[in-house]
Amino acid sequence: MRAIPALLFVLALSGCSYRLWVKVDGEQARPRFSVKAPRIMDPSVCFRRIVVTEAARPDRRLWEIDAVGDACAPDSEIFYGTVPAGFQERSPAAALQAGVLYEALASSGAADGDIHFVFLDGQWRTVSP
Repeated sequence: MRAIPALLFVLALSGCSYRLWVKVDGEQARPRFSVKAPRIMDPSVCFRRIVVTEAARPDRRLWEIDAVGDACAPDSEIFYGTVPAGFQERSPAAALQAGVLYEALASSGAADGDIHFVFLDGQWRTVSP
């Protein structure tokens, strides 16, 4: 009988999807994105792509990088405009302005995460969409 609750727990988890955690801080011209996976996710999950856009114009990519081949960056800190080893730049980094709402989307291939952020009063601030 103990197997039934354990089986139900496993089945419940198999239908769940997890999100990457994205945080932003640093200088206006060169924000730092921290991308992490929840501990419950497979440890092989790692960052493979980031896209930064203006929140009001998501079709306009201000910066985009993605992994080449099997490259990935586990629990990464990425500086805006700096391409990590094993990655390629698809859209060069455009200057970010104070007071403009931006969105960053990070992907591992198995999970995504995003953050809305704006530079106000000398620091990057997270904003709820």
